Amino acid sequence: MVSKKTNGYIAIGLSLLLLVGCNAEPAMTKEDSKVVMVEAVKKEKGVEYSRLSGTLLAKEEALISFEIGGSIQSLQYAEGQYVNLGDVLANMDGRDYELQLEKAKAAIQSSNASLSAAQANLEEAANGARTQERTQAKLNVDSAEEAYKNATADYERMKKLFEAGAISSQTLEGAKLNYINAGNSYESAKLAYSLMEEGVRPEKEKQIKAGVNQAQAGLLNAQVSKEQAQLALSKTSLKAPFSGVITAKLASIGQLVGPGTPVYKLSQIDPLKVLLPVPDYQIPDWEKGKEVTVDLYGEKKQGKVINVFPSTNQNTGTISVEVEIPNQDHKWFPGQIVKAEAKLKEQLGLFVPVEAVISTGTDNKPYVFLYEDGKAVKTEVTVGKLFENKLEITSGLTDMDQVITKGADRLFDGDQVTARQNEGTKKQ
Repeated sequence: MVSKKTNGYIAIGLSLLLLVGCNAEPAMTKEDSKVVMVEAVKKEKGVEYSRLSGTLLAKEEALISFEIGGSIQSLQYAEGQYVNLGDVLANMDGRDYELQLEKAKAAIQSSNASLSAAQANLEEAANGARTQERTQAKLNVDSAEEAYKNATADYERMKKLFEAGAISSQTLEGAKLNYINAGNSYESAKLAYSLMEEGVRPEKEKQIKAGVNQAQAGLLNAQVSKEQAQLALSKTSLKAPFSGVITAKLASIGQLVGPGTPVYKLSQIDPLKVLLPVPDYQIPDWEKGKEVTVDLYGEKKQGKVINVFPSTNQNTGTISVEVEIPNQDHKWFPGQIVKAEAKLKEQLGLFVPVEAVISTGTDNKPYVFLYEDGKAVKTEVTVGKLFENKLEITSGLTDMDQVITKGADRLFDGDQVTARQNEGTKKQ
C-alpha cells in the first residue's frame, strides 16, 4: 500500500513536469504559418477615370404658342406623345381671319375697278366722254359708294372686337386700311363723274391724273392687306418647330388666348444632354468630342462632349461640361439622374492593389510585404497615383516581385507564411 505522503510527492513531480513542458519553445510547423494571397508585380497600364453624375436635360425645349389671338378649336396631342417637325399641334377658330381674307380680296377687286375707272377718266379727259361712258362713270360712283359703306361698317365692327380683346391690332389695322382705300376710291369715282359732266379743264385733268395715282396706291395697299390676311389665316394652325415629346399641355379647347399664350411645352429628347460638374483641375483632360459612358439603371449609352463652359461655378469650384447622348429609342427622359464615366489618362508603371500597401502615419513610409522563401519581408515603397483600386509604386519594387496582397495587415517582418497565388500571377 502506498502512503498518502508518497502520493503527495508523485503529484508534485507531475506538476513540475507539466510546468517545464509549458515553458518550452515548440518547433514551428507548416500548420502554424499564416495563409496569405500573393501576386507577382508586373508593368501594366493604370487608367484614371472621372466618375460624375448629373440630370438629363432636353436638347431643346420651348413653350409653343399662337402668334395671333383667338379661340382654340382643337388640340391634337396629349402629354407624352411624340411629334415631328411641322406636325399641326392645335388649331384656332379661323372664321374671322377667313373673313378678313375675303374682304381683302374684295378690296383688291374694288381697287382694280377704281384704277380702271380712273384710267378711263383720264382717257376721256383727253378724248371727251360719250353717253355710255357717263353712264358707266355713274355706275362706278354707285359701286364705290356701296363699297365705302361696307368698309365703314366693317371698320366700326372691328373696333368693337378689338376693344373686347377678341382680335389683334394687326386685324384692326387691315380693316382700317380697307376703309381708307374704299373712301379714296369713292372720292375718285365722284371726281371722275363730276369732271365728265362738267368737261375737262387743265386743272381738272391734273386732278384726274392724281386720282389715277391714288387708285394705283389703293390697289397696292389692298394687295398688301391680302398678303397680311393670308399670313394671319396660316397662323391659325400651330405647328411643331422641331421634333420632340409633348411634356406639358397648357391650354384647353375653347379657351380664348392672345398672341404668345403658351399652349404646349415641347422637349427634344433625341438627343438628350447632361451637364457634368467637372473639378477644375481635371478640365485639361476634357475636350470637345471626348467619349463618355452614361449609365441609367444599368443601361449604358455612349455620349460625346459638345461644350466645355468657360467659367467656374463659384459655389462648387467645378466647371460644367455638356455631354450629348443619343436617345433614338426614346426610353430616357429629362429629369432622370445618370452616372457618367470618362477615361482621363493612361500610365504605364508598377501597380499593386491598395490593400497590399500599409501606412501607419505621416512620419512612417508606406510599406508592403514581399514573399521570399516562405517568409513575409517588410519592404518600404514610394507611392505614386491611385488608379482605380491600385496604387502606383515608383520605388521599392521591381518587376515580378512577389507581393502579399491579402493578409498583409496581420503580418510582422519575418513571419512564416503560406502563399496562395491567383492564376497568372506566378513568375514565369
